[in-house]
Parts: sequence; C-alpha cells; structure tokens
Amino acid sequence: EKDNISYFHSVLEQPGFINQLGLTISEFFQYRLSPEDTETLAQAEGLSHAAREKLTDLNRIYRSYLDFLRQEYISADETLGLLAEHLDESLGFADTEFWLDGFYGFTPQEYSVLPPLLDNSKLSFVMMYQSFITISQLYQGLKVFLKRLLNQLPRVTKTQFSVL
Repeated sequence: EKDNISYFHSVLEQPGFINQLGLTISEFFQYRLSPEDTETLAQAEGLSHAAREKLTDLNRIYRSYLDFLRQEYISADETLGLLAEHLDESLGFADTEFWLDGFYGFTPQEYSVLPPLLDNSKLSFVMMYQSFITISQLYQGLKVFLKRLLNQLPRVTKTQFSVL
C-alpha cells in the first residue's frame, strides 16, 4: 500500500510522522468522519493539487487501517462509537445517575453517547470554571453546549438536567 501513497511518500519514515498520522485518524473517529467523507472532501471543488493528494493519501491510509481493524481488532478510538451503538440494547442503566465532570465541550463522537444514556437515566454535568476563561465565556460555552445537546435529543422527554 505504501506504493500508492503520493503526497506523504517522502515523509513516511520520518520521526513523528506516524504519531501525527495517528492523531489525525483519531480526529476522524472523534468527529465521526467516515472514509466516504474523506473521499468526498478529496473530490471537493477548489482544492489545490497538494490538498487533493494529501486528502487522497489520508483516505487510503484510513481505509486500510479500518480494513485491518475489521479483521479482529477494536481501536480505542472506536470504543465510544460502539458504546453509543449498544447502549440502546442495554436496560442496565434505567435508574442510574451519570455525572460528567471537568469538560468544556464534546466531540461529535462523545455527543453520540449522551442520547442513549439520557433515555432512561439522569445526567448531571459539572462544568468546571477555569481561571483562563471569563464567567461570560463559561456561560456562553454552557449555553452552546446545552443547545447542541438538546438539538440532538428530540426523542428524550423525561430527562432531568443538573448543571452545577
């Protein structure tokens, strides 16, 4: 597969490249980008030749990585997605209270876990004030977070929210 890599071909063996590539693939999982999404991005109008080659290489590497995982592995990056898929099947959380602590926001992958948790449980949020942000920024962040969360939860009607 290395022979099909054009943009990254000259840096494949350089120190740090694999680490950076791993971080990029982790972000694909966190932001729920599929290989089809990265392929669509690579074909978008107005991209430079270099950007198109880079996205095409990333798509090839990502597809190969997913094919490798499907053989018999699960990546740590997949665990939240798998949890979100299977929480609806579980009845074990009916009277459970979940506390989410020390966050400022969530990635789309993290948001995907919240609806099934909220269907039959209570979810409390502890949003820590950080000295490097103002109270106004904290309030705005909380407002954006709750709006986004509530937009993703149209089927949840009996959820109780506690924000401390």
